Amino acid sequence: MDNQLSNQNVIQKLAKPNGGWVKAVREAISMSQKELGKRLSISQVAIDKLEDREIDGGVTIARLSAAAEAMNCDLVYGIIPKDGTFEELVHNQAQKVADSEIERISQTMKLEDQEITDSKSASTIIGYKSRGIVDSKRLWDL
Repeated sequence: MDNQLSNQNVIQKLAKPNGGWVKAVREAISMSQKELGKRLSISQVAIDKLEDREIDGGVTIARLSAAAEAMNCDLVYGIIPKDGTFEELVHNQAQKVADSEIERISQTMKLEDQEITDSKSASTIIGYKSRGIVDSKRLWDL
């Protein structure tokens, strides 16, 4: 999946316009709300509400798909990491879980006067833990 998203420039260009995709595309092709409504068999007021709901996040994918089709377009949607790749997302989450586990272990050892003082030992354990957690169901426990 990371390979499909490797062109960061394309992803940045796909950022949702302030007024929403329906309005942006409709205006780009010089189609009025009334004309789009006619193609969808709904009123101009309903198109206005659809555009508002898209901005508010209350529009359905089915409705967006119908609007896209009425404008001779395809609806394309996806979920992408906020930063980096999916692999980096998993690695960072595994590191968080490992850090939390090491903190818990360190506290227990400290109570037993066996505190981990060597940072290299701690980082080795963290690295080991993060590799082991990647395939674990505990990855998203934090």
